[in-house]
Amino acid sequence: MKQIITLLLFVLGLTLQVHAQSAKSVLDKTSATFNQKGGIKATFTVKNFTGQKQTGTPITGNIQLKGKKFRLNAEGITTWFDGKTQWTFIPENEEVNMTEPTDEELQAINPYNFLNFYKKGFSYKFGKTQKFQGKDIFEVTLLAKSNKMDIKQVVLFVEKSSYQLLQIKFRQGTNNWVSITVNSFTGGLKLADSVFTFTEKDAPGAEIIDLR
Repeated sequence: MKQIITLLLFVLGLTLQVHAQSAKSVLDKTSATFNQKGGIKATFTVKNFTGQKQTGTPITGNIQLKGKKFRLNAEGITTWFDGKTQWTFIPENEEVNMTEPTDEELQAINPYNFLNFYKKGFSYKFGKTQKFQGKDIFEVTLLAKSNKMDIKQVVLFVEKSSYQLLQIKFRQGTNNWVSITVNSFTGGLKLADSVFTFTEKDAPGAEIIDLR
């Protein structure tokens, strides 16, 4: 009996290992596909949830990306990131905040940034969802290995045929979720580096606050 239990545990462990590697391979292919697209543009919708209940009003926006660089517009606020420095223009306050954000801070702003740092600090497994917006998908769930990480859980919906990211959901804390749904996606664009760098002509007269 002991030998049978030992064998069952070994087979179970091997099966879980294979599933974990397969889930990670989906993420690797999604990341590779994204990085091969060159410059991209996408539109998105952000929703907040407490458990299953949606809170607040959905936010729509658009983003341009090239590698780690991006330019984001949402609710009248524009954010530029050149790979190191981030500028955020808030018209209501007539100010531009300059910062040097961490990867986790960037993830809260740019969902595609997750495709650059998911390999550290997470375990992987497949979920059960097979369809999203009428498309065949992989659902991949990631769990943080450390309680100190701000993002505790991530769920990604990835289109099977193209390995394109369709939706990403984050859990922070016990029951607070954010979902980001990609509404449209265009790749293969040639975007100049200047697209991702703020200049004073982008916000004439605004106060620039250096928070670095």
